[in-house]
Amino acid sequence: MPGRGVDRRATTTTERDRTSMRRNSTNAVNDTVAQGADANANANADADARAGLSRRGLLGLAATGGAGAVLFGGAASATAAPATAAQGLASLGGAKTARVLGDVAPVNADLSFDPGLTPFPLQGDLNFQAQFNYGESAYGAAEVGEVASAVAAATKAMEGLTSADLPVYQPFNDSFEALAVRLATEADAELAAGRFVSARSKYLRAAGYYTGVLFFVLGTDAPTREADIYRSMQRCWAAAAALLEPVWTRVEIPATVRFPDAAGNPVAQNIVIPAYWARASGTGAKPTVIINNGSDAQLVDTYAYGGAAALERGYNALMFEGPGQGSMLFEQDLSFTPWWEDVISPLVDFVIAQPETDPAAVALTGWSFGGLLVLRAAAHEPRLKAVVADPALWDCTQPYLPLKGITDSDYEDYYTYVLPKTGLPPAVAQSQAQLRFLLNKRGEIMGREFHANALTGKPLFRVTELLAAFARYNGDAALFGQITAHSLLISYEADVFFDGQGAQVAAWMTGAASVTSHRFDSASGAEFHDAPLAPQVRNEWVFDWLDGIFGHAPTPPAPPAPPVPPAPVPPVPGPAPAPVIPGVDSGAGGAAKPGLAATGLEAGPIAAIAGGLATAGAGAAVLASRLKSSRIG
Repeated sequence: MPGRGVDRRATTTTERDRTSMRRNSTNAVNDTVAQGADANANANADADARAGLSRRGLLGLAATGGAGAVLFGGAASATAAPATAAQGLASLGGAKTARVLGDVAPVNADLSFDPGLTPFPLQGDLNFQAQFNYGESAYGAAEVGEVASAVAAATKAMEGLTSADLPVYQPFNDSFEALAVRLATEADAELAAGRFVSARSKYLRAAGYYTGVLFFVLGTDAPTREADIYRSMQRCWAAAAALLEPVWTRVEIPATVRFPDAAGNPVAQNIVIPAYWARASGTGAKPTVIINNGSDAQLVDTYAYGGAAALERGYNALMFEGPGQGSMLFEQDLSFTPWWEDVISPLVDFVIAQPETDPAAVALTGWSFGGLLVLRAAAHEPRLKAVVADPALWDCTQPYLPLKGITDSDYEDYYTYVLPKTGLPPAVAQSQAQLRFLLNKRGEIMGREFHANALTGKPLFRVTELLAAFARYNGDAALFGQITAHSLLISYEADVFFDGQGAQVAAWMTGAASVTSHRFDSASGAEFHDAPLAPQVRNEWVFDWLDGIFGHAPTPPAPPAPPVPPAPVPPVPGPAPAPVIPGVDSGAGGAAKPGLAATGLEAGPIAAIAGGLATAGAGAAVLASRLKSSRIG
């Protein structure tokens, strides 16, 4: 390899020529930084096409699952973002803005619809994570106003940046970590004061904000803080889980799990799987759902994407951290395993042993990369009555297609000699900063050596080995044909990672009791990988389907005891009776009638007026006669 870390002006002619050939073999992958192909370009045309590291192709590399994935801006946001100098960056409906300068291209500019909420139009991966924060507010794992304020603070710190300066992760992490720390501190004080509801709410939100910080820490100045941030997040989640109703009880489930060695051969290891178990309210055995995370999200995310909804629907629920996830990765350094049935079967043993579980009604749901993992497990676990692949996929290397077929040395030359240090489209097609974060984030879940490299912040060049590790998880007709459970296969409009694989998965599931496919579209608000802005829409569909499979109708709540009726209102006193005028119109029986009757009002107002005038006239005549007699006398 030509001298990395050496003054390239001192290289020999042979070394320069070799480097030039390697450059030319990758020039076509980046048309905005083309270095001027020489005569070797034509000879390397096939290699150029094979190694076509296009922006669109590399987009999917940022996330094979979980929250906070999209690196190149195509998977997560709106088209209405500002694209010219001095235009405001709206973090939430224009409520909080920061000025953005230069040549910033809005993410998802090629979409045919407007998602309506684009927290970070400069940088797609930040945007995707912020969308999850907004969405999880539906289940108390965030507060819209808090997210908007944190987004505004981060974009303010990014003010003046152009696409050539990106990606940057420190402003996002600084803003959201400060928010998480403040809430966690307040939650501790609330708990000490006995204000359990406020403590629960703040712990849950703090855990939600820590998840994004955890995802991006490898892209910051301090990648080795990963385990510390995980522990801060986990402390908040565990505190919230103990205060939720029903309570989520931490359990530890022993398992013997096969892991691949360097050659991909299985090596068994005894582990303990940390999990959280919650019982549905009511009496009797209930259907139970095991909720399988993906590669990046945390337990607070699976609470929003299935855990809370399960309890609302009358399901028992088990959430867990398997190898490659949560504490298993960040504290025990255990990576994923393609023998996922070794993880799931002990969990099925556990839930079936609980008296609250109906053993004939156990479901397994998988989210993101977990969509493939649960299909692999279901092929070997006949006790599952239903399985949900969200999304359905069989080839987890699909997002890595642009890297297939190129050698590690070619990739290293491309990274080192072709790419600028930073930059996002439209300034450049890729940058070192992009690919360094991207491959380290993807690599850390696939082996200890990859994880160790990621914590150094150095670039990963063992691309061939990384792709081989992912390929071990791919499914096929022989594997998926063994699945006997009722199966729900989900897909999403504008999922740039795994879209288009569901039909093949369904065709291979020849032994399944039934296969149902459902596609979420932009009209439902649940577009994009994992429905970041619509967990309720997603959960409604999943659990409605499960209700149908299990014939489950949640018991309606018992009617409450009738409230104590209010004290009766005392009667209002009526009008006093009219006075009686003695001797007037006493009637046939000699009893005096009320004076009102003597006025003639009993006969109506007109008769009373007429009678009054007649009386007045008769009296005047008598008075005049008396006066006349007095004068004469």
